[in-house]
Amino acid sequence: MPLTYLRLRNVKTGELIHVAKGRYGNFLNSVKKIVNYVHYNFQKYYVVHLTLTVAENISDISCDHLHRVDTFIQQRLKRVGAEGKRIAVKEFQERGAIHFHVLYIYNKAYVFPHSEDIAKSWKLGFVKISAPKIHIKLYKIVNYIGKYIGKGYEYEALENKKSFTASQIKQIYKLS
Repeated sequence: MPLTYLRLRNVKTGELIHVAKGRYGNFLNSVKKIVNYVHYNFQKYYVVHLTLTVAENISDISCDHLHRVDTFIQQRLKRVGAEGKRIAVKEFQERGAIHFHVLYIYNKAYVFPHSEDIAKSWKLGFVKISAPKIHIKLYKIVNYIGKYIGKGYEYEALENKKSFTASQIKQIYKLS
């Protein structure tokens, strides 16, 4: 499935811009919202990359399982006074099973649940937690998960299904 773009012209300058549409455009919009939210609300942020893998070769997993894990993590963060946002991407493995890549951005150190606790909530297989090894800008960290969105275009099975999900964030406008 090729990427498609909207062609828009600036009324004042006449400049022509191309804006991605479809799933990729929605992903970019979610990235912008999360980056803005974290930038304007978190003085300091922490990042975790969570991989949720299904042990068996199951190719049809609903997002309900991901939602259960996310609810567990959000409750743990809330209990210690932290707030977090996430972007999750569904990806097929070579063996045919589905797994999720989830990027959590939160505002309090040493509060993210351990992988054993998350695995009990996941109940379908393996959990791996890693953090980016280098300190880079927030936009690049969030775009890191974008490579998995690109992989989603290779699979026909995802054509009618949503290949990513993100925390609910209202649009934030920068006040001048």
